[in-house]
Amino acid sequence: MAKTKKTTNKTKNKNKGMTTGMGSRAVTEALPRLLASDLARAQDLLDDEEWEEAEALLRDLDRRYPNRAVVLTHLLNLAYNRRDNGGYLDVAERLARLTPADPDLTWGLAGAYMLNMFLASALRMYRRFVERWPRHERAAEARDMAQDLETRLAKALPALGLEGNDALEIAEQHERIQLLSRRSRWAEARELAERVLARKPDFTAVLNNLSQTYAAEGRFDEAIAAAERVATLDADNIHALANLAHYHYRKARSRRRVIGPSGSRPHRRITRITLMCG
Repeated sequence: MAKTKKTTNKTKNKNKGMTTGMGSRAVTEALPRLLASDLARAQDLLDDEEWEEAEALLRDLDRRYPNRAVVLTHLLNLAYNRRDNGGYLDVAERLARLTPADPDLTWGLAGAYMLNMFLASALRMYRRFVERWPRHERAAEARDMAQDLETRLAKALPALGLEGNDALEIAEQHERIQLLSRRSRWAEARELAERVLARKPDFTAVLNNLSQTYAAEGRFDEAIAAAERVATLDADNIHALANLAHYHYRKARSRRRVIGPSGSRPHRRITRITLMCG
């Protein structure tokens, strides 16, 4: 994880702005006085490792001042210090969208994908880095990372049933579905999964992801149908088997709530199984 520079000169810069960075990147913003004061307080909390209080303050600032790079950089530092790889990726993506022409942000985003094991997405970012900044001091390292990922994915993708010219694109879309699901953006995840399956109907990992989105939306019959299709294609797919048990249990519970206590009840020995997805 590429550690960001800590914010310094916290108090004396309240009226002039605040300089923050990611790696060697530095961003200077003219800040409202109240925002500068709150960020100085947030930095004190980060320095004192008061993570929960710092997060509460920074999340509030992010709501009040959306898409401010200086706020997001503090959130990035917080995720780094807490070793929160998922949170680090969330913020790194937002920062990269704000400043797509910044090489340090592109580099940091590639590393964030690596930390979260989204290798196809990381490969795309390292390739982008080399294409846009071929003379950057990190360009050679980015080339090496890209070559290593190409080798790893050349072995991994066929094992997922992904071959041909569009294999890498589909793999990255699969990663995006997983990321959207992690963020509980179920409708977006479902729509992307449906698009992928229109191209590759037997992609069991995405069928598992699709079943998860249906279940999250309370569409248990469709979730069960998707998981059963996976089991038909791969009888030993543990994700589908666990999902089926989970979905049937949740469907029974939802039916019980509708029917009431006098209606049929699920067997007492049924226990909740953690949702699994490919």
